[in-house]
Amino acid sequence: MPTSANLPDVDSTTGPGGQVISVGPQVKVACFGDSLMWGQGLKNEQKFKTLIAHALRGELGKTVGIVYDRSRSGAKITGSPKDRAEFVETYPELFPGGKGLDAFKVNGKEGGIFGEDESPASALFGEVPSTYPTVAAQVELMSDTQGKTIDYVLLDGGINDIEPEVIINPQEHDGAYIENYDRPIRDIGLDNVLALIKRVRSKCPKAVILYFGFFPGLSYESSESMIREFMKHEYGDDVAWWFNEHIYHVEDIDRLINQGQTRALWFYGRWMYWTRQAIAAANGDDAIRGPGILYVPSGFGEGNAAFASRSFLWQDYEEPTVDPARTERLAKIPRNKQHDTMIRLFLLRILNNDDDAKRTAKELLAALEADKAGPGALMRELRAYVTGTAGAGGLLDDELRKEIHLIQHGRIASLAHPNPAGALTYAGLAMERFKRHRETLDRIAREAKATHSPPTPGSPTLDSELRRYNMRTNRSLQADAGHLEVDSLCLRVTTAADSDRNLAPPVSLVVHTKSAGGFTSVRTYLLTFRPFQLDSPLVALPAIKAYPYFEPGVQNRLTAAVDGDLLLTDIAGVSVVLGANPYKGTDVSSKLYGTTWRPETVALEVNGREVVRRTPFGQKFGPGQSLDLGWPASAPPFKPPQIFVPIQQKVGPLPKELVAQMEARVNRARAADAPSPAPPAGA
Repeated sequence: MPTSANLPDVDSTTGPGGQVISVGPQVKVACFGDSLMWGQGLKNEQKFKTLIAHALRGELGKTVGIVYDRSRSGAKITGSPKDRAEFVETYPELFPGGKGLDAFKVNGKEGGIFGEDESPASALFGEVPSTYPTVAAQVELMSDTQGKTIDYVLLDGGINDIEPEVIINPQEHDGAYIENYDRPIRDIGLDNVLALIKRVRSKCPKAVILYFGFFPGLSYESSESMIREFMKHEYGDDVAWWFNEHIYHVEDIDRLINQGQTRALWFYGRWMYWTRQAIAAANGDDAIRGPGILYVPSGFGEGNAAFASRSFLWQDYEEPTVDPARTERLAKIPRNKQHDTMIRLFLLRILNNDDDAKRTAKELLAALEADKAGPGALMRELRAYVTGTAGAGGLLDDELRKEIHLIQHGRIASLAHPNPAGALTYAGLAMERFKRHRETLDRIAREAKATHSPPTPGSPTLDSELRRYNMRTNRSLQADAGHLEVDSLCLRVTTAADSDRNLAPPVSLVVHTKSAGGFTSVRTYLLTFRPFQLDSPLVALPAIKAYPYFEPGVQNRLTAAVDGDLLLTDIAGVSVVLGANPYKGTDVSSKLYGTTWRPETVALEVNGREVVRRTPFGQKFGPGQSLDLGWPASAPPFKPPQIFVPIQQKVGPLPKELVAQMEARVNRARAADAPSPAPPAGA
């Protein structure tokens, strides 16, 4: 649980029960969320919540304090009775003498999504990844009385529920990830996030709520060589890299890397698409909106993803990490002091050195018992093993492997979280959105007073601006005003049945923007994915597409995340542009790939709301050509940009001689680690 030392200034402190209470700030801030909100790897003064609190002080001219913060690394929006039971088994030291155990495990008032009282989990240091307390429970643990005093809520959640590392993993549902993950992302990003916002609004009725979006984990600007080195680390040494059961039988390692980059960008666009709609839905309900609910995107571009040249993320996946929170994190990871002993015991077990393994197991058991540090399952298997219980060794190996991984994950927990530059970017966008929100509310109030006055020439009202962009609904003006900032673009396409199969040219959405001086420029958002080159020793093969978009008779939803700097009223037009044919000049491409796209229907969505639908019946488009969507007006004259998506090349295979040497090494290692043959029956 945070103490006053963790908070931005002396306006806050902790109460006798450990709860954070206010002792003076005029403006009160509450924080709920996961590692993004906690500020993984950062010093307190570097975290974006601290930066925002200080910026609010300057903006409002009042004292500001974070008076409540139970955010933590690894938190999900909701949990389950099964997960809570596993948490108790993993961290029994948080429930000394069984105190708080029953209330933690039993379902709360809304079923199994959180326990009756998850506060004991707050004693686990926030840098240590854990589901509990869940984000829903963090809100529930705030008293209703304190909730009514909160002026601003900083909120995030949902990423750990969907587990993006699984979605990005190229070995999960290869070639069919959209079909498998699109609905779960929608259920969590829209439904669960909306339910969370409702919960926060019920607890904090007068607060402006800022919900923070996700960032691109990988991109096409991420270094393939650095990703490859990271994968080597994940799978062990160079030998294990090639012969691990998950890698050895895969034909093309570099294609996996391409798939990881592609899937990360797809997920980034999809998560933005659904969470942005959750905020729009919340603002559209007068009972939920209150003083306002703001969406804060990361503002990260592709060059700021992990392993990119200007990464805004921590990139250390080996000890020691360089993040400033490392020392305190390592000191507070449960059982970290016994980590080396666990590894030694695990290796002794693999090598069948029973005598040394038994001595080491007793040493480990004594250390864990002295510290009262659990975990329950490991303690039980250690006791069974040292007392000679039949079959205990295999179960002990499983528990050791699980615990070693848990500790190692905590040691490098800063990996792929915003570094100081990333936190600063989040804070800057949050304050931009906050200031624009206040300006918009003032504008609505002014225009409401001037309803019966003649309009000022050249000064359209907010209502008329939103109507021009087809973003005005029958809801209140304040509900629709949140769409002035464009965060998500989506093209919903039905391709005609007579269109070419396997369309080769990349397809992009080109947004024409205007400046105060009347000049126009374009922003390009790639809707399709980068192809990948397959090599064959027998024939030169063309690159393969990462996903079969724009196939005849097929409907597609193509999403793109905006970097947080596009205003609705700056948009002058939107075009769909086909790029150059990346396979032009190859001998076989004309037989395998098409170049002509015949659309049946094309609809554009902005922040999840459809703004225009076209039915270009009978029209066809080829490389370098564009379809004007006519929104909000005809696109200004322009020469379609030369969009060329480079094909990622496969790294040459290892020489056969080297592969043979490595295979021999693996076989020798396996033979050395093989268990001794069982003695003959009756021996």
